Amino acid sequence: MNYSDRYLRQIASFTPVDVMLADVAIRIQLSPTDYQRAVDHYHAIHEWLEREDSPLFGLVLDFYSQGGFAIGATVARHSTDDEFDIDVMAQLAYRTDIDPEFVLATLDDANRALAITSRPNGRRAAAP
Repeated sequence: MNYSDRYLRQIASFTPVDVMLADVAIRIQLSPTDYQRAVDHYHAIHEWLEREDSPLFGLVLDFYSQGGFAIGATVARHSTDDEFDIDVMAQLAYRTDIDPEFVLATLDDANRALAITSRPNGRRAAAP
């Protein structure tokens, strides 16, 4: 192989396994549209938790992504529905003597309110 272009030389040196792995990596990446939708959902959750009538208003000290999204390794969803799995952390300004169950329940209540209002018909989704 006498390729004058360095990129062609590099591609010619790939094994079939290299090509298959590259193909899989490309196929599981989020599309630019899905990536932007995930970013928008992340910001919507943050804004929702910090809104004035939220049970967590004024208590969110820090809010950041975790997992694949945080390290830039988010992959495309496997289902055909329009949901995203975004791992986020919220550091809340509760005293250390507050019951963790209370904090978790408050966070859950705030999230459930978002899930209800974000549905087109305003109804809760069926329990799994």
